[in-house]
Amino acid sequence: MGKRILVVGAANMDFTMEMRALPQAGESVTDESRYRYTAGGAGAVAALAITRLGGDAVFAGRLGNDIHGDRLSHLYDEAGMDTRFISVDHRAPTGMRVILREDNGNSRTVYYPGANASLLLSDVERAITDGRPDAIYLQTELAPDMVGGISRLADRYEIPLCVEAGGADLPLSSLGEAEILCLDNKEAYALTGTFPVGSDSCLKAAVELEKKIRARHYLIRLGDRGIFTYDGRYCHMVPGCGVRIPEGTPLCDSLTAALLLEYLQNDGDIMAACRFGLALNALLFKNSADPAYFPTAAEVRSFAEQH
Repeated sequence: MGKRILVVGAANMDFTMEMRALPQAGESVTDESRYRYTAGGAGAVAALAITRLGGDAVFAGRLGNDIHGDRLSHLYDEAGMDTRFISVDHRAPTGMRVILREDNGNSRTVYYPGANASLLLSDVERAITDGRPDAIYLQTELAPDMVGGISRLADRYEIPLCVEAGGADLPLSSLGEAEILCLDNKEAYALTGTFPVGSDSCLKAAVELEKKIRARHYLIRLGDRGIFTYDGRYCHMVPGCGVRIPEGTPLCDSLTAALLLEYLQNDGDIMAACRFGLALNALLFKNSADPAYFPTAAEVRSFAEQH
């Protein structure tokens, strides 16, 4: 078994409805397009990615006592995820995200946190003390006080923390020191006022981030152009894999999780970790028509070497 990573975040059932066009208010339509249920939630998606890549993912989260919670729990067990620290909430339903996607490319999303909102800091601390992780992956879709509390737990137990800053309103000042801070260019712009495009603007944004949070590595995702890295002294641009990925494609959770796993297994080589994460992202997008597809770690490394 590979490195053990405690993932803290949301577990949702995603319900995606594809349609020709959104009905008007009061209108009822019949549509022959498809709809589907898929396992979602940034935390659960990251934990599944780590597990499928050969890592040992310990997931701390909450599910509702309902059919969606049962289906997700079965999926996690089947994948081999450590589910000891997933608790069942008997009052709130399993979190759900509803995505309405029109033929013209427009989409609308409604998120119901459900049981995710009742996760307690004591749940996370028990997962740390009993699960003994090598690192913590924190997705900032959780409430700000939970994000800050988990960061303090990582400091107290001296566990490396990887923060996927997936919220522009993230209060960075509430975070302690992180091993890796990863965010995209839009989030970097919201937090620093500088929109990262080329090396100069990326460096300027990274320096501004450094003033807000202490991290060993600052990573700014630039879509299919790659990842900009900064460690307080040196900066590098890790290029993408030559696969055109439309902006806004929601693959960042698997990317960052894979990146962290490779970082731990590669003696802290951040460049190799970024290449691995980008390769996984590219492979998932290339095979996005098959929702069951997920490459092995060997396939990801092979693809990274070829590109």
